[in-house]
Amino acid sequence: MTRQANQRLRGYTLIEVLVVTAVLGLVVSYVMETLSDQRRTHAVVEQVTETQQNLRLIADLVEREIRLAGYMVPPSAAACGRDASDAPDTFYVSAADAIRTIQDLESIDPALVQGGLGVPVGAFPLGAISSTNDVLVPLTRRYVDVAADGDDFSAGAGLILVDRNDAEGVVACGRIIAPIPSGSTPQLTVDFEVNNLSVASGADLVAIPAHVYRVVAVSPNSPSQLFRDNALLASDVEDLQIVYYFDDDDDRVVDAGELYGDAGGPTYPPSSATRYHQLIDIRLNVVLTTRDDDPDRDFTLMKGQPTANRTLESVPGPDRRRRRVHQSLIRLRNLG
Repeated sequence: MTRQANQRLRGYTLIEVLVVTAVLGLVVSYVMETLSDQRRTHAVVEQVTETQQNLRLIADLVEREIRLAGYMVPPSAAACGRDASDAPDTFYVSAADAIRTIQDLESIDPALVQGGLGVPVGAFPLGAISSTNDVLVPLTRRYVDVAADGDDFSAGAGLILVDRNDAEGVVACGRIIAPIPSGSTPQLTVDFEVNNLSVASGADLVAIPAHVYRVVAVSPNSPSQLFRDNALLASDVEDLQIVYYFDDDDDRVVDAGELYGDAGGPTYPPSSATRYHQLIDIRLNVVLTTRDDDPDRDFTLMKGQPTANRTLESVPGPDRRRRRVHQSLIRLRNLG
């Protein structure tokens, strides 16, 4: 056999095999690392996109209802709430979708709409109340309820209570615990977010149907959830903060002390003498987190994002979740 034939029959040497194996291992390792990075990136993008979409939907809904707040109800009944610096706020906004049209009201009683929109047709007059939490609220007339069956005052929904005779008087808000019982005098059981609700004699109290937005902590280790009345809007909602602008001097300029619930101004109480009839703008702050921790090993631990007068010490964290914050300023079209 010739020398050339012997060379053709000779296989690879051990060194050549090892070199090829090492190179192939490096290529495979690089490809796997690239695929792993792409998978982590896809997971992050997917979760952040989901968070941003949920945030946009929440903001669109709340902003729409704020713009409609105060429709055909006493001006001080447009909105109400409980301000918290160490937890999410609770926000009540009058339910414009519960108000009947003028045509419907005229068919019930033409006297209701005499004088035009100046008549607070979206109101349930009540007797004077001096109360604590879980109040039994009697309803003497029913002009707001679209179906005339009490559905607009359902359990879990909100209620704003105002004195129609005093624009600077009582403004209180609470969640309805029990709806109107069937076959009895119309009445509601309401949990007002105050320790004591004192009403002056001669007050003409009216109950306005409202939607209530509240953040509920499921458990210490689980993400919080945002509810509208009894309906779950979204999970992984870290914070909801509301700031009110009361134009005390009617100059349409934000002066010191006219922002309630922000980082530097006073807080807003849900009862006693208030300035809700001077409400011009509402600032909405919402913070959402991703469902899961960021899979990127280089992603650093992050603490929650404080907004409005929420203190940094009270927000959850640190954790490996990404956060998105929405802030908007909404003018109340039916006020001011």
